[in-house]
Amino acid sequence: MIWYYIASGERHGPVSDEDMAELGKSGVVDRDTLVWRDGMTDWAAAGETELADRLASTPPPIPPEAAAPPETPSAEPETGSGTQGGPPPLPGSASVPPADTGSAPETGAPPLSPSSAASGLAGLAGWASGMLISLMIALCIMIFARFGQLGVVNTIAESGVTDGIMTEAADADSFVGLAENISLLVSVVAAVLFLIWTYRAMRNLHLAGAPVTIGAGWAVGWYFIPVANLWKPLQAMTEIFRASRAPQTPHSVRVGGLLGWWWGLALGAIFMALLGTTALGNAENADATAGGIVFLILADLLDLVSAFLAIRILRAVTLDQARNGFSTDGHAAPAGRAGT
Repeated sequence: MIWYYIASGERHGPVSDEDMAELGKSGVVDRDTLVWRDGMTDWAAAGETELADRLASTPPPIPPEAAAPPETPSAEPETGSGTQGGPPPLPGSASVPPADTGSAPETGAPPLSPSSAASGLAGLAGWASGMLISLMIALCIMIFARFGQLGVVNTIAESGVTDGIMTEAADADSFVGLAENISLLVSVVAAVLFLIWTYRAMRNLHLAGAPVTIGAGWAVGWYFIPVANLWKPLQAMTEIFRASRAPQTPHSVRVGGLLGWWWGLALGAIFMALLGTTALGNAENADATAGGIVFLILADLLDLVSAFLAIRILRAVTLDQARNGFSTDGHAAPAGRAGT
């Protein structure tokens, strides 16, 4: 079911049942908010519709100007007829949402405007970018540590085992272990922030009525589904990237190689890490150990570049949503700005 609602004298929508429930919980929509859906003959208070049981039990008071558009000045009664001071009338076709009389664009299309529930995208992008930069620094330290470890292993392969080289090997292993722990911690925090940002970015698109096919929850959930996580996260990010740049015509946007390289390098890093871990686990001599370390160094290098591309994606999408009037700071965009 698709809904439209009036807040602060402006019409918002289309909004799904699920999103209307979230708006009710957050207090954006309460029992007195005027709503409309296909099949209704006019605007009605949300508390008088099937939305009543989904709204907050103690909603905040609604400002007078949010209940109805401003009344037409009485000094000009001859300018037109109809109920300009009340809810907007239903157009001739029942499948077309009501328009705000006297303020709707000439095209008759409903304004593309997300709700205040879609918030904090810019702040999340900043935090996620900061953690990805930290991850890149941690990976550089990791690569340096692995090269030191590789040097010790090559020395053992050439000169054999001595007391001095064993001390160097122990120090190199300790350095690598410390770098691995730091990288793991930073990568977990960066991944969590990136996934939250992904959810918010996709949710903004749904609240704005952009033609996307993947839900906000699944944009994150696909990362955890075996086999499907090889391509579904890339599909979701492609929808976010395109719809953020052109909300009404996303398929006209050419993605280029940015997303493909980001996802391909991420998968390549996982593959190289598996090869390196397996090689080290099965190594029976110094040469085999050195081969495993080389695979791990390659994995770290691929992760490093993938993190850099992820930062570019974060900034591009966040900037596109801001330019198109999407909410990035917790406030709804002005009606009529998005999609212009």
